[in-house]
Amino acid sequence: FSETGRNNRMFRFLSQMSGNAAAAAASAATKLDPIQMHVVVRTDLISSLGWPAGSLVSQCCHAATAVIARYYSDDTVKAYLADLENMHKVILEIQDGDALASLSEALSREGVEHHLWREQPENICTALALKPRLRSSLPKRVKKLRLFKNWPLPPAAAAAAA
Repeated sequence: FSETGRNNRMFRFLSQMSGNAAAAAASAATKLDPIQMHVVVRTDLISSLGWPAGSLVSQCCHAATAVIARYYSDDTVKAYLADLENMHKVILEIQDGDALASLSEALSREGVEHHLWREQPENICTALALKPRLRSSLPKRVKKLRLFKNWPLPPAAAAAAA
């Protein structure tokens, strides 16, 4: 049996379970290779365009919610949602809208399920969320992205820290 075939059978089995039993089984089955959601967000929204941190977080939330809604009936998504207290999300950074759009196009060509969030009414792409997947199946082009971790300090906090 292929690894993909085994995983699909496991997720079908888990999706037929209910409540605590499904959550416990999902948690145990994915402990070594957890199901994760990866969200990619533009860093220039804060650094160049001056968006507040809350707006940036909001874009990540929009993309994450949209990808769950879009693929809600998928077995992997069901397993991810079965253990709410142990969800894994990884937030990655990308430099700008062109790079984010290019990433989305490349993922689409490769058949990688995701959702590119476009903020309205501006219609600008701000964040992208991949459908939850086993960590081991993360596409190489996404593995190359850096973790989002360097929030710029607001001017008042930067002055106080100096």
